[in-house]
Order: sequence, then C-alpha cells, then structure tokens
Amino acid sequence: MSDIGYFITRLTLDGPEVESAVIELSDGLNVISGPSNTGKTYIAQCIDFVLGASKSPEDIVEARPYDRARVALTARSKADEYELSRSLRGGDITLTTSDGSSKSLNGKHSPSSIDTVSYFLLSLCGLAGKKVLKNQRGTTRTVSFRDIARLTLVDEESIIKRESPIHSGRPTDSTVEQSVFRLLLTGVDDSSVVESKEVKVQKAESRGKSEILDSLEGELRGRLAEMNADESADEVRTRRQRLDDALAGVSNSLDEQRANASSVEEERRSAWKALQRVEARQQVISQLRERFALLSEQYNSDLERLTSIAEVGARLGELKEECCPVCGALAEHHNVEHGEEGASPDMVAMASVAESRKVHTLLADLGKTIVDTADEAANLGTDRTSLEGTLREVTERLQRELRPNVRIALDDYKELHRERTSLDELLSLHSQLEQIASLRQAQENEKLEKSESIVTKVSVAETENFCLEIQTLFEEWQLPNADRVVFSEDAQDIVVSGRPRSSDGKGVRAITH
Repeated sequence: MSDIGYFITRLTLDGPEVESAVIELSDGLNVISGPSNTGKTYIAQCIDFVLGASKSPEDIVEARPYDRARVALTARSKADEYELSRSLRGGDITLTTSDGSSKSLNGKHSPSSIDTVSYFLLSLCGLAGKKVLKNQRGTTRTVSFRDIARLTLVDEESIIKRESPIHSGRPTDSTVEQSVFRLLLTGVDDSSVVESKEVKVQKAESRGKSEILDSLEGELRGRLAEMNADESADEVRTRRQRLDDALAGVSNSLDEQRANASSVEEERRSAWKALQRVEARQQVISQLRERFALLSEQYNSDLERLTSIAEVGARLGELKEECCPVCGALAEHHNVEHGEEGASPDMVAMASVAESRKVHTLLADLGKTIVDTADEAANLGTDRTSLEGTLREVTERLQRELRPNVRIALDDYKELHRERTSLDELLSLHSQLEQIASLRQAQENEKLEKSESIVTKVSVAETENFCLEIQTLFEEWQLPNADRVVFSEDAQDIVVSGRPRSSDGKGVRAITH
C-alpha cells in the first residue's frame, strides 16, 4: 500500500434540531448504489463541496433540516485523522486535526497560498506545488485538487460516458487533463518544460526590437550631428591615440616644470626662514644695546656717587669731633646712641674706593660686550642684506620663469584633456551605433520558426504498468472477455481485448471507468 494519499472514512450531515446523518466509507473503492431519489447524487455532491467544489449541493427536501457537512479522512503516511467541515450555504472550510486544533481554509485554490483546502489535500498526496501543462506551447500552472477530484469522485452521469475518463468533455481542458493523469501515473510534473512562443508573437517582438533600435540609432546620429562629427569611428580612434601620446608628453613636461618650481620654492622658503631668524636676532641685539647703554649710565652714576662718598669720608676724617658726625649736634646735645662704635669716615672712604674699582671692572666688561654686540649687529645687517637680495632674486625667478611655465603646461594639459573628453563621447556614440548594428544583424539572422508542439497525450509506455494493474483487477472481478488490456494514445483510453471501451454498453463502461 502506498504511504501517500488519504481515504475518506465518513460523511456526516448536522442540523440544529435533527439527528446527524452518517455515511460510513472504507479504504479503497466505494460504490454508492440504490433506487432513484434516495440521495446517491446528493452524497457525492456533499463530499465534493466539502473538498472545495464551488457549487453547493442541490436543494432537496430531505436535506433541508441540515446546515453543515463534515468529511472525516485518514492520511496514509502516519494514519493521522482529519475532519473537514463546511456550511451547506458555502464559505470557508474548517480543518480539525486529531489533537483537537482547528484552522480555517479557503475553498478556492491559490498557487500562492497554503491556507486552502486544495493545498491541504494535495500535500497529503505529495502533489502540492506540482506543475501541469496548460497548452501545447508549454505554458504551465500549479495543479489544483479540482483537477484530481473528478477522477476520484465520479457521479452516475460521468461513469457511463463514452469519452475517456481522463477527459471531462471540454476540449480546452484536454491538455491539462492529460498532464494531470500523467502526473498521477509517473509522479513527474511538467515544471521542466520551457514555454515556446508563437510565430506571431515572435514577429511582434521582432518589430518591437526594430522600432527600439531605429529610435536609438536616430537619437545617436542626432547627437553626432549636433557635435558636427563627420569622422568615422576608426578616424576618431586614431585621433584619440595621437591625443593620448600628446597628453603623455605634456604631462611629463608639467611634472618637470612642477619639480623645478618646487625646488626653487624650497630655496625661497629656506631664504625666507633664514631672513626671519636674522631679523629676530637683530631685534634682540637692538634691545640688548639699549639695555647696555642704560647699564653703562648706571655704572657711571655709581662711580660718581662712590667718588663723592670717598672724598666726603676723607674730609670728615680730618675734622675735629666738635659735633656729632652722625647728627651734627653739639657735644652737650649729643645723642648717647650716636656715640656707639661704628664705621669711621676713613673706613667709608676706603670702602667706596674698593667699590669704585669693582664698578670700573664691570664697566670695562660692559664696554667689551657693547663692542661685540655692535660687531654682531653689523654682521647681521650684512647677512640680512644678502638674504633679502637672495629672496628677491628667487621670487623674481619664480614669477618670471617657473610659474608661467607651469601655468602654460597646465593650460596645455587641460586643453588636451577637454579634447580627449570630447573624443571619448564621440567614441561612445560610435560604439553604441556599432552595437546597434550588431544587434540588427543578429536579428536579421534569426529565423522565425514555428515551435514544435509539445507532446501532451499520455503515451503507451507511460501506461504500461497502469494497464497491468487494470488487467489484474478485471481478472479478480472475473470480467468476461478481459484477458488483455492496452492503452490507446489516440483515444486516451483503455482497449480491453481489442475492443475500445467506448464501444461497450453503459454497464460495462461504468465498470471499466
């Protein structure tokens, strides 16, 4: 037994004031039989409606007390049990699992949604997301449970039709129906099929491409006309190469001129820094000379004061002490404290002479320093004059020769670069025109051929095992004259012992269906 798929175990109709009506089903083929007007068709309609059919069951008197239908089913993979429930008036479908949880499912199939009853049932069968053909050009779509429902839930009208059970009788759906049957037989879908285009579509696309290419070519040639460019692409490329060579030469010359100017700029910068240092030293020397002059005046002033003190001391030493040498008072008015022992006028005179000799020494040193400072100031003046001359000479050279040379080389480079940019635009336009010509040539070389139709019919090889299964089943049923079963590709139906199924009577057609 296959481990994919499911089987229906029960159909239940519920109503608010009536006892539930239950139909028990089993794994395998279930046949609902009975007299007319006993609800056989209604049972099939209820099951189909719960499984996603858009049309509600017919309104029959016996079913009016019921308002909801429930279908219980069992998955083969893990024997999980599920229940699908739907109002007989329509709407979404409720899925209830064995653990009591539930969710709402849309009754309409959607290839982009998993919350549909179609996706749920197809996933149990391992068919969710499978692709089937829509036409012979190879257009595909996802399989819907509606594609399979009619093969697994057969009403009394379909079971006796002369057409193959594969087909519903609608010619526009024959390709889809054959693809669905092939999918069920082989398990292989049509997702690998590449859709082909019709010749008229190819012609329309070719005309569209030509119009686009004409429009692009006209725009490019208009831009060339605006630029007054009558040169060919090869001539522009040749001129572009010559311009590249000229640019390389000007670039080298510009680099050389910049290097020369940079060297002179460095020389000028060094001279300027040296001049700044000389000027700063001159300012320091100038301030020192001013301070030295003040110091010399101070030393001379000190010498005059010390000389005066020495002379006064000598003279005081020669006088009699009639009066106090300190305060000048007479003896009878002399302050006792002034009579204490202190420096004598002679000692003061000697000290002043000694201090004068020291100041003379300092003054002599200062004079030497002043002479040295004057010499340095003179040398700095000479250096400043030289540096100023050097700075003027270097600056004039920069302004007169080097900078103009750099500016001329730079202007030449910019001019050549602008010309190259213009040539690049021309080359781009010519390159696009060449691409358009290449596309146009490729388009002319394309052959508009009618694509071969894709084989959509189910083949004999694909149904070999299927026919053996049917033959074994007929033998178990002891169907008369059913010793050999083959498949007809033309009729897309089985042939039993050389007799097409469509040629049998209703009863046999119902059995072989």
